[in-house]
Amino acid sequence: MYKEFKVDLSHAQSVKVIHGKSVRLSHSQLNKGHAHYFHPENYKKLVKAYESGKGTTLHMSHGEVLRTHQSGLSGSGFWGSLWNGINLPQKQLVVS
Repeated sequence: MYKEFKVDLSHAQSVKVIHGKSVRLSHSQLNKGHAHYFHPENYKKLVKAYESGKGTTLHMSHGEVLRTHQSGLSGSGFWGSLWNGINLPQKQLVVS
């Protein structure tokens, strides 16, 4: 169901995506960086922006973020460390 597309997100943009906020992507960020998984509607929007040489505003759903994390493509890189940092307080609460 989800389609793969490369997007070069900054750290601040990644945090916003994790929190469910929209981020503005420039054309130079599209089709570069790590592969992410997007719903077909978001994928179509990204491809259209890339092909027209423009940026776009992106809102990743929780499912898209989760699918990207579970893909294993970036689990040991930036997304992996960001995801572990978010899950850390939950782990501490369970142990306590």
